Amino acid sequence: DTWDGLIGTSTAAVLPTVTAGGKNGYVTLTTGLSTNGTLATNGVQLHSDLNWQAGNGNLVFETRLKLDAVTSLRVFAGFTDQVAALESPLSSTGGSDTLIATATDAGGFVFDTAMTTDDWWAAGVKSGTVATSVDMSTADAPAAATYQKLRIEIDSTGTAVFFVGGVRRGSV
Repeated sequence: DTWDGLIGTSTAAVLPTVTAGGKNGYVTLTTGLSTNGTLATNGVQLHSDLNWQAGNGNLVFETRLKLDAVTSLRVFAGFTDQVAALESPLSSTGGSDTLIATATDAGGFVFDTAMTTDDWWAAGVKSGTVATSVDMSTADAPAAATYQKLRIEIDSTGTAVFFVGGVRRGSV
């Protein structure tokens, strides 16, 4: 009940769909196909209620993702502070390995092909201040049609530790 989705204006964008299959159930997100490539047009967002707070103990986010393609896309997987509208909580400034924040508070993995280095990045923003992002390494870059397990553990101080495939890769 608490899961919901948002989509951009492209007629090809589809609200997240849940396929129940016992322990192998999954959610499919289908983006739009517009050539302008904006989140408002092509974006798809899966979110739950805003009911988390690191100050009361540790937060844990874990997912297995499989991207059909790894060209011309932006993915954020983690915690963010709003779900009312399509939001890319952290994304590339374009043509560099620098991230900017739309969110005021967020922590998660970012893969953005607008960046110079197309890898997973550990990223965060706290009270509007963007933390220095950490490149998870080329060895961890997503590959098309391949599942990857991503995990974040955030402690009560707001420090986030990032794991790819069960291996600790950095903290923000």
